[in-house]
Amino acid sequence: MRGRSTDLKKPEELLSTPSVKSFYRVGALKEKNLFGEDDIEARAYKALARFFSYRVRTSREVFDRLKKKGFSEEEIKRILTSWKKKGILDDEGFARRWVAERKYKYGPFRLRAELASLGIPDNVIDSAISEISREEWIEIVRELVDSLISNAASGFNLDSTDTSGSSTKITKAVRHRILTKLLTRGFPKDIILEVLRDVAS
Repeated sequence: MRGRSTDLKKPEELLSTPSVKSFYRVGALKEKNLFGEDDIEARAYKALARFFSYRVRTSREVFDRLKKKGFSEEEIKRILTSWKKKGILDDEGFARRWVAERKYKYGPFRLRAELASLGIPDNVIDSAISEISREEWIEIVRELVDSLISNAASGFNLDSTDTSGSSTKITKAVRHRILTKLLTRGFPKDIILEVLRDVAS
């Protein structure tokens, strides 16, 4: 994992999957090709086309947006059921991709909070995060710690892609700053301390 860039796209630039692309192609092919004669789905598509232009959306986001657009709960539930079958909505895939894209900068606690705020169910979040092993989290934290140490003079810039820092002794003050920084990014305290011990040894 050495040398992997920790630069990430902004959340709104993530998750541009074939599902969304196929959703947009509907405009050129006419909505009825995907929605048949279902006027409710066609209207929902038109109402959300711009909303889907930034990134894939979760079921909760679509529910809330359609509610604001004046659709009834019964209509929305029917739309969600249909769109899940068509692959337009896929909360499981969304969660896996979100974790995969952001794990090099944010830890499991932060990722869990982000996904929960987007309406992803707890069991789906658990499944997505569980795909990352403890060993992988340790390697990710180790890479970030190396980067923080090598960039200590510039204020611990986590966006740096420089991971050339070597194991070296660090002061208690620097160690505390690194611990605090990574805790705020949602990484587990025990993993951070384990890596810091290795660095200091």
